[in-house]
Amino acid sequence: ARLQIRAGGVDTSNYTMTCTTIGGSNYACNYTNSSIADGRYNYTVYINDTAGNLNNSGQQTVLVDNVAPVLTVNQPAAVNLSTASVNFNVTTNENTQYCNYTLSSSAANTTNYTMNNNGMLDFNATNNSIADGTYTAQYYCFDYAANLNGSVTRTFGIDATFPSNITFVTPTPANNSNSSSASTTFNITVVEANIRTARLQIR
Repeated sequence: ARLQIRAGGVDTSNYTMTCTTIGGSNYACNYTNSSIADGRYNYTVYINDTAGNLNNSGQQTVLVDNVAPVLTVNQPAAVNLSTASVNFNVTTNENTQYCNYTLSSSAANTTNYTMNNNGMLDFNATNNSIADGTYTAQYYCFDYAANLNGSVTRTFGIDATFPSNITFVTPTPANNSNSSSASTTFNITVVEANIRTARLQIR
């Protein structure tokens, strides 16, 4: 028994198969190749009996792929977002069967979410109810050979709560008061977990 493997229409190699009887005139033949490079291959088995009669299995195709897809995270950005509705999007460098993502934070358990497949290279999902906090999204994508890339993460924050309880405190001049000093200090207190800037406007 002879195994013929072709790559790109070129006769790559012929391999002799080992055949053993499994009863009567029935045989099982096998051959293992442990070093086939990634690519698409056509393979055919040829059987020749002792009388010189030749037959073949017909051509079949296999795609050898030992490399996981490369992921690019497009959304969300690695920033603090001011909305509880967040889009998640990744693109891949090869046809990919499916992707999902997990979302975890210090205040919540890790939760798994399914992503929509937009043509095998682009995957997205929207989560409309994320509470304030810092989160890490980890993406898991499988190609059609079941190779997994699960190492890509994106950390972002949610802060959908406006600063509140902005209160002038001493020594800020009282409202509608008169001052005889050219040096005036303005102090406030505010409730806000993530202050970026505080700006005083005088007109």
